[in-house]
Amino acid sequence: MSLTYLSNSTILSYLEKMGIKMDLFYKTLWKHVFIIELLKLYSGSDQGKMDNLIDWFVQKFTAKDQSKKKVLDYLHKWKGSFWLNIEYKIKEMESTVSEKLAEKLGIKSQQLLPFLAELEDSHEKSTSQTIKTEVINKSQIVVNELQIQEINEMIKRMKSDLFDKRKARFFILVDDLDKEWVDNKIVYDLIKTMIDAIKELKVIEGTKIVIALRENLLRLVINKSKSRGFQQEKYESLYLKLKWSEPELRELVEKRISLIFKGKYAQRHIKVEDVFRISNDKSQSALDYILQRTLLRPRDVIDFVNKCIEEGDGKSLINGEMIKAAELRYSKSRVKAVEDEWVENYPHIVDFVNILSGCNESFDLTKFRTRTEEYLSVNKCELLYDTTSTPLGRMVNDYNDGKNMDSLVKYILTVLYEVGVIGIKVSGEESVKYSYLHYEAIEANQLTDKSNFYIHKAFHKALHTNTNSRNNS
Repeated sequence: MSLTYLSNSTILSYLEKMGIKMDLFYKTLWKHVFIIELLKLYSGSDQGKMDNLIDWFVQKFTAKDQSKKKVLDYLHKWKGSFWLNIEYKIKEMESTVSEKLAEKLGIKSQQLLPFLAELEDSHEKSTSQTIKTEVINKSQIVVNELQIQEINEMIKRMKSDLFDKRKARFFILVDDLDKEWVDNKIVYDLIKTMIDAIKELKVIEGTKIVIALRENLLRLVINKSKSRGFQQEKYESLYLKLKWSEPELRELVEKRISLIFKGKYAQRHIKVEDVFRISNDKSQSALDYILQRTLLRPRDVIDFVNKCIEEGDGKSLINGEMIKAAELRYSKSRVKAVEDEWVENYPHIVDFVNILSGCNESFDLTKFRTRTEEYLSVNKCELLYDTTSTPLGRMVNDYNDGKNMDSLVKYILTVLYEVGVIGIKVSGEESVKYSYLHYEAIEANQLTDKSNFYIHKAFHKALHTNTNSRNNS
């Protein structure tokens, strides 16, 4: 689906500029979209069946019950758009907002945009400010009241009279939210309100709406919403974190190898060990070696295996030399992937990763502090000019003023941990934790001089990590 129209809507753009909170409008939009999609699934994409469904509602409910009347009005109003695309539905909802707002302001619909444009350009006089305040208040009321009652009643009726998990189950999957489907200025609000809408639609049994969301994108949504009182713990029950086990990844590689090398090993089942050998005496498993250098994700494993096969150049046996040659290219691709994936969350992620270049495999806080100071003194990176009022900007200000740099150093370490580049042993009594295995946040204030840090093997080659000594700087 494309929501470009939503970004380009003149009326909605004016409302945003006036400071109108659009969360309820977006959430109502999502509810509306999902209700229509569920009704289409229920009716089997048969317009005649949908018409019969509405007739069934009419016969079942009497007009005396106001809540049921709202459902019937809703169905009749949107009946013609059930089979049209989402962009058309957005246009209809935008039109509803325009009509209701014009009505509240006592003007004709066609006069609304010129009125708002003139109001925006008006000088900051007390009279115009009074008018602006009145328009803002009335606009917020219109946005807040938009079909909320009708939609909530519709959800109740779908729950009680239509959907039943014992009869059939219906799924909607929303994917590719990390692509350019809407303008960045509203994308996080749209994803957050989509999650809110789905949370409320959970009451309809026999239906499930699933969002496939990358970790970094979820973090962005959460961080952008914190200022508006977003309580993350209330959403934790909605999450299902995807995790692949080593046996599942082994099976994936074996199927891939079996397909690629089909015909080179007669008709027998091909195992990874038949093709990949890290050492001649088979004392070390090549697949173990590969998996240890991934974040246990299919994309990592497939990337490494593909690069090994490329190094093999058609040979039926890929030896340790080829695997290690492929590892350098693979490691560089993993560093690039981390930077590309997380740059929107952390604009200075490239510098954070580069600080580790030439480091030991393991190090403590003192050694990382020294290395960070050396890196920042030699490289005139953009990080040093980030003096905004953000927490990071204040840390950079402290550093530039010659104050204690511990806050900045610990912040960088927690970021590197979050993106999977390093593991952290908070204290001597604890084990080493990696974010992709433990899903556990580590805060900067948990890090002390007793903490130890470990560069993940996936990044050793690209970062020229010293693996000979674990204790020297």
